[in-house]
Amino acid sequence: MNCQLTVNSLIVGYGNSLRGDDRIGLEIARIVADWNLPQVKSLYLPQLVPELAAELAKVDLVLFVDAYAANVGDEIKILQLEPATSANFDSHLSNPQTLLNLTQTLFQKCPSSWWILVPGNNFELGDWLTPAARQGIEQASKIVRDLLNAVEIEARSRKGDSVCGMQSQKQFGLPHAVKKESKLILF
Repeated sequence: MNCQLTVNSLIVGYGNSLRGDDRIGLEIARIVADWNLPQVKSLYLPQLVPELAAELAKVDLVLFVDAYAANVGDEIKILQLEPATSANFDSHLSNPQTLLNLTQTLFQKCPSSWWILVPGNNFELGDWLTPAARQGIEQASKIVRDLLNAVEIEARSRKGDSVCGMQSQKQFGLPHAVKKESKLILF
């Protein structure tokens, strides 16, 4: 059965490819690009920049993927994002919320947005990944696919369609709770 995605999505993986586990976001964005999904564009960048606002204005969904300095045993964090309420724009943006604010300000549009933060342990100079980072990349890639599918299922259910026979997010079974502000949202 041919399953075509209808939700225009953007994956933005970012980090420094020469600082160990900081390249986690880049690796995940490359994996997603290799899936060759027709409605999904994947960008892998060293940092968030204001020019990305134009790309965000073109899509319905954006998933930001980055590494965070973690302790052993820390887990992947998935946060639903809203635009920052105020922002100081510079040539670099330190977080996705500021970029969403810029997108809203310039284009009067803001896509549904999630931030996937993958634990990393080594951010020293070097181009190698720790075993924990490799495991995190594998898990986060599955989470990206699950989120893309869940959003597609939700979009089609609003239209009364099904996605490859699946009718609800519960049937698809997202593996993680999603944290929005201080509340947990379970699919």
